[in-house]
Amino acid sequence: MSISQQQLSLNVGLRDGLRFDSFYSESNSSNQDTLSILQSFIKAPGTAQNYLWGEAKSGKTHLLQACCAGAAESHHTVSYIPLKLL
Repeated sequence: MSISQQQLSLNVGLRDGLRFDSFYSESNSSNQDTLSILQSFIKAPGTAQNYLWGEAKSGKTHLLQACCAGAAESHHTVSYIPLKLL
């Protein structure tokens, strides 16, 4: 009897439109500093992971998915896994 091996995909993906250029940040704010750091993070060679925390509705998901999108555009392999799915 032959058992067929099939890979199942997780229902995890990036939402359209969550990019750095669509993130609202007032100039001279801590959000602007965070945005700059994250943009540098995705360009740094050898970076492995990124963890961002903050208040609810502060844009964490938007920024983390923007990191993934930016890294993917640079042909890096990326994954975004929301902690609430774990």
